[in-house]
Amino acid sequence: MGQVWISGEISNFTQPASGHWYFTLKDDTAQVRCAMFRNSNRRVTFRPQHGQQVLVRANITLYEPRGDYQIIVESMQPGR
Repeated sequence: MGQVWISGEISNFTQPASGHWYFTLKDDTAQVRCAMFRNSNRRVTFRPQHGQQVLVRANITLYEPRGDYQIIVESMQPGR
């Protein structure tokens, strides 16, 4: 499917010991689970916060254990 740009609000942000970031990106009508792996999130110059608007560049993938689509975030910047 290639890379896409998605904007939305961060919710359910977690950072386990692995250093990866897991969160939900949502707007008024939809939400999607997101993962941003440590090698990508170390280039982010701010700490994402619950409720913060962001713009991400990501790949859409299928997380087979749940049968859910998720996005693997490659880059993130503050939204407007």
